[in-house]
Amino acid sequence: ERMNQLRAFQAEHGHLSVPQKDPLLGAWMQSIRRQCKLFKEGKPARDINAKRMEDLNGIGFQIKMRKQPILTDEENEAFDAMIEKLSEFK
Repeated sequence: ERMNQLRAFQAEHGHLSVPQKDPLLGAWMQSIRRQCKLFKEGKPARDINAKRMEDLNGIGFQIKMRKQPILTDEENEAFDAMIEKLSEFK
């Protein structure tokens, strides 16, 4: 079920950087990242096996997140508006 929700999130947002505050996927993604890391290190991983890793990799899942956060559409629009105002100010 969560994989389908993750695919839906990706289809809607164009990425898999699910915010931790997301009510459906936030905590699950954090847990999956921890489990994937353990699996790759050869340690016991409760929810991850080779098939699930293959499925996650198949949709572009990254264990390690980028340091830079992904902005929402509203945040991008607000940023663009401020840049435009700044260029007019010059």
